[in-house]
Amino acid sequence: MPFIMTGSEIPKVVVPKASLLEHNSNITLACNITDRGNRFATPLKKIYWMKDGVVLYMYNFTSAVIVPVSFPFVLQELRESDDGNYTCVLEVLLRNVKKYIVTDYTLIKVKGL
Repeated sequence: MPFIMTGSEIPKVVVPKASLLEHNSNITLACNITDRGNRFATPLKKIYWMKDGVVLYMYNFTSAVIVPVSFPFVLQELRESDDGNYTCVLEVLLRNVKKYIVTDYTLIKVKGL
């Protein structure tokens, strides 16, 4: 029997779009869980931030009961080397069986001096 899921089972994440930022400025990127999905049938496993495919920060869920709705990542004193695609990745286990990945991203560009 095929694994058929409904949209209401899948959590959703949203990353507000940033874009062009000032050199030496600070920004907090937020990964917001906007739709939790079925919290009993779809446990959250981990959430992490990536820059251009490289993991920067990871959080493993240890409890299905207390789940924050936002996962911030702070960038301080931005430089041109901070330019890139920042992606929030949420891993869940659909129906406690199938691993599923949900993502959203923002593109950061830092103005030169």
